[in-house]
Amino acid sequence: MSDGSQTATGLVKMGVHCVTGKKVAVKIVNREKLSDSVLQKVEREIAIMKLIEHPHVLGLYDVYENRRHLYLILEHVSGGELFDYLVRKGRLAPKEARRFFKQIISALDFCHSHCIW
Repeated sequence: MSDGSQTATGLVKMGVHCVTGKKVAVKIVNREKLSDSVLQKVEREIAIMKLIEHPHVLGLYDVYENRRHLYLILEHVSGGELFDYLVRKGRLAPKEARRFFKQIISALDFCHSHCIW
């Protein structure tokens, strides 16, 4: 696994799925550093991600856990997060903004149609 970046709930490292050989992101969540309410939100997010598959929703391949950590094996998305892209790029051209907006609306519509609010 390569060095990663810190998120609000854990550390993300890049790796390779041992079965498929595909690049993956491994999110390592330290349970001891999270409040009970944040841990419940993380566990709810995992449960939801296990249920859905959509081209504009990050895929969850697997979850491993021990007493101290959760290890989320996630789809690798090149280019990083949309927020970071927007900070780097600044103002978007209308065509590019529409493309992102359509993807976000498509994902939201999919989630709402499956009673995920």
